[in-house]
Amino acid sequence: MWSTASSSVHKKSFAEIGKGFFVLYMKKEWNKGANNRT
Repeated sequence: MWSTASSSVHKKSFAEIGKGFFVLYMKKEWNKGANNRT
């Protein structure tokens, strides 16, 4: 389904998606911690 020529593009996009999910997760955890501190 994926061509070898676009594999590097897919790897890059997966890395960006993973980073986005990680940032969202950290924000959620940070907000949870902030709520516990108040």
